[in-house]
Amino acid sequence: MRKARQTHHPVRTYLWTALLAICLTTTAHAQQPLTITEPVAVLKGHTEDVWSVAFSPDGRWLASASDDNTVRVWEVGTWNTIAVLKGHTNLVWSVAFSPDGRWLASASDDNTVRVWEVGTWNTIAVLKGHTDNVWSVAFSPDGRWLASGGRDCILIIWQSGSWQKVTALEHPGCGAAPQMVFSPDGRYLVADAKYNGEFVIIVWKTESWDKVAMLHGHSNYVNSVAFSPDGRWLASASDDNTVRVWDMKGIEEQVEAYRKKYYRWKNTIGKADAVWSTVCDTLPPEVVMRDTTSLYLVLNFLLDSVRARYQAQWALVNPQKGEFEKTADYQERMRRAKPYVCGVWNDYLKRAKEVVATHFLLPSCQPEPAKLTSVGTYDADREQLPLTIDGKQFQANIPIKEAPSFKAHWQQAQVWRIRALTWEKKTATIGYIVQHPQTGSLYPVHAYFSKAYGTHPCLHTQNLKKVVERAQTTTARKTPQRQTHHYPPFLRIDSFYIQEEISNGRIEAYEPAHVLIHLHNSGRGPAQNIQLWLAPEDPTTSTCLTTDTVSAGTLQPNTRKWVAIPVRVPPEYAGEPCQTTFRIQATTRRGFHLSRTPAFVLRGIPYQQPHLQLSLMKITEHGNPNDILEPGEELTFHLRLTNTGQTTARQLTLTLQAPQSLVTEPLSPSQIAILPPGTDTSLSFSIIWQPEQTANPGIQITDIAQSRFFLRIDIQKLTPFEIVNLHRAVMQFTPATTCHNCYALIIANQEYNAPGAMLLFAMKEGTLVRNYFQRILGIPYENIYYYENLTHAQFLRILQDFQKRVQNPSRIYFYYVGHGLPTIDNQPGFVPIDVDPYSPSKEVLPLAWVAEQLQKTGANHLIMFVDACYTGAPRQGASPVAGPPVRRAGNYLPPNTILFSAVSKQERAWFPPDLGHGIFTYAFLNALYHFRQTGTLTARTLSDLYNHIQATMKKLTRFYLPTSTTQTPTIVSTHPQWNNLPIVPEE
Repeated sequence: MRKARQTHHPVRTYLWTALLAICLTTTAHAQQPLTITEPVAVLKGHTEDVWSVAFSPDGRWLASASDDNTVRVWEVGTWNTIAVLKGHTNLVWSVAFSPDGRWLASASDDNTVRVWEVGTWNTIAVLKGHTDNVWSVAFSPDGRWLASGGRDCILIIWQSGSWQKVTALEHPGCGAAPQMVFSPDGRYLVADAKYNGEFVIIVWKTESWDKVAMLHGHSNYVNSVAFSPDGRWLASASDDNTVRVWDMKGIEEQVEAYRKKYYRWKNTIGKADAVWSTVCDTLPPEVVMRDTTSLYLVLNFLLDSVRARYQAQWALVNPQKGEFEKTADYQERMRRAKPYVCGVWNDYLKRAKEVVATHFLLPSCQPEPAKLTSVGTYDADREQLPLTIDGKQFQANIPIKEAPSFKAHWQQAQVWRIRALTWEKKTATIGYIVQHPQTGSLYPVHAYFSKAYGTHPCLHTQNLKKVVERAQTTTARKTPQRQTHHYPPFLRIDSFYIQEEISNGRIEAYEPAHVLIHLHNSGRGPAQNIQLWLAPEDPTTSTCLTTDTVSAGTLQPNTRKWVAIPVRVPPEYAGEPCQTTFRIQATTRRGFHLSRTPAFVLRGIPYQQPHLQLSLMKITEHGNPNDILEPGEELTFHLRLTNTGQTTARQLTLTLQAPQSLVTEPLSPSQIAILPPGTDTSLSFSIIWQPEQTANPGIQITDIAQSRFFLRIDIQKLTPFEIVNLHRAVMQFTPATTCHNCYALIIANQEYNAPGAMLLFAMKEGTLVRNYFQRILGIPYENIYYYENLTHAQFLRILQDFQKRVQNPSRIYFYYVGHGLPTIDNQPGFVPIDVDPYSPSKEVLPLAWVAEQLQKTGANHLIMFVDACYTGAPRQGASPVAGPPVRRAGNYLPPNTILFSAVSKQERAWFPPDLGHGIFTYAFLNALYHFRQTGTLTARTLSDLYNHIQATMKKLTRFYLPTSTTQTPTIVSTHPQWNNLPIVPEE
């Protein structure tokens, strides 16, 4: 039997062999990945690198962020571009939709976060708070918060809707782009960081924004973090070739264990308080700073977030004696710093006690009935309602959608007083819980006692329901909830009209215009939080007209109101005239039906130079009518000023200039607010001839009218079109890396700690120069280092870092815009923002010394462009040597250095507010653009650059500056053949 079973049937053998071959073939193919080469769609439209993409929650839209300074929105399915969001002035790094799909946030290198309204794609908020590039944005799961992080080592939390800054979280180690993510339940915010040389992940608790944990383990930068859907696991990906998974439940248990452990140390903390409270009165500042370590050891990570806030302030007062500091200077510095150090210490101690008290309050809760006696006026922006409970005033955070019904029925609201034991084992009222009489929602209200201690466990959102259930068990019965009816509003537009400054059917740049809407609520319910805006019928059509979303507040049933929506043409718009069909759109918080939304057409034209003609109508002679102006005789000239252009002339200032022997009366009118196209206005002025020799027989009136006087017309709104062209012109060039071994250092100092010392256009000029260096000179983007508002210490540190980063440079370009001041020994110098910009001091950095630091990189040539004030007159405190100090810079500059700058006879380099730039910078960039546009850049030399700057400044100063002021470009070189050097070196 055994042998029979082992005998193989021939047919069966063939079948098993075939099946085995099929299985092996299938297995071999299964091990090969499926290769797909044809995507569903390739979305083209961006002109630069694309950094981020995000789908809307409803899956309708796809947003993308790019280096071309725009955000594009694509329709899912058709994959057509439905909107190009413009507003950022630098590359856009990240985009994120809010969970409810109402908003789209974008982060940019222009140091701002922009919030766009989904559907209309209008900018509803520009969030300014970061001091450097913003790299990432993220919404919380409930949409309540928006977090943004960037290069300034700060994570800013914004409140959605109001877009106010809630808090700023210190984010150490911001050299890499921060990777942020909220937990699915919204309790935690997680971001990567580099802390004390370690690559860690920081966990903040969103309830108090305290730092509760730091996750150690990665040995290189963290590139991404993500939560599991249930929030139990946190995954992190790193440059150390690993993915780490963290147990959030275990982390919470460790945090609770630390809280209980430190509660047992309260006696130690209490003893330390007794010592610390008198330390500022008994010890010098350096001892105070050393004693803080004992506080750090006791509180450990609980005070980690507090410590980080004050470490920066401690660093400002360095207790160590400098190597080159005299003992007397050191003692004087310590004496002056002591009040400041003590103030910082007291603030630190106060916050430390708050943190300790927050974590050590016992969680026992004793609910008791309380009485609500009155309510105040609701603050819709903050969503707060004043309440009077037990005779004391409080602010309750009640959502706007529940506030009207609560205020209407507040007498039926139930209130419980919450009492608990403090860590001193004393019973105290820590807050109240208020229940909505209709919806049943619970609102925690903090008492005076607990304001200094943060959120108590009894008043945590997740514990409110348990505390109320415990309180209601002691109540006879629950208060019945009344049924209410919510009637919808019904909005309609009774009438509307377009209000222009000049009623000619079109809107010009600088012309104020509004669409006035008569809104009527004919429904039975109130329309709350009405938002109105103008939406183009075709969103993909480019338009030169921009509008804002206008809040109309609340409109009660059967009431009307007028609402004005502003419409304008941006002054910087330089395209073609446009004609766009708009419709009025509106939203409210509770929904509505909007009827009668007719379409209407708006026409806009960009800014153009108005053309003005001045003609002499007649001359009236008051005296002997003999066509001769005799001594003491008066003539009246009647003129007509006509605008023959296509746009309105605004803010005209007219000035008569005549010989001194002719006494003139002022023009009437001397100022003209507006002069529309095709209109004219009458002018008149009088002159009286008072010659030194009365025997002079007279002057022919025709000679006076033709050659003896002229009228100067100053059009204040002339130049913005030119300035915008300067910015827009460079953006047409694609960055081409043609100067691989070239480096650039750009410093723009705008804000100074002195009255009237701000340079309004410095930062804009620095950004422009960076774009010109990259797009015209061909310097790689990573080789351009741009800094703003440098202090003395930052200036020194940046120069040291620049020496370390630059490798084998063939040429270095340096640009500085800010205050210039002669040093104590009358050399030209740069003024940091923390130095007095009006008086020479040792903190003024000599220009020649800065050039020496840059030359230490080993560059073959150093070309410096300086737009600063080096006047021809000696400054107060400087040695009275004739001539501007910048022209003598050749006596100090290191070899192979070429310096371009400008000087004026007055005490400033003239930043005309109408021009929007320093004249020297404008002429410099204009020359680069002209050479690139004509295709002669590679053949041009530094001598050609200087000649072009000189010609441009000669024309500009004649137009913009008073006759008593001139500004002349200057070139100082220690290179023997600087005039033959090409502007762009040959590779």
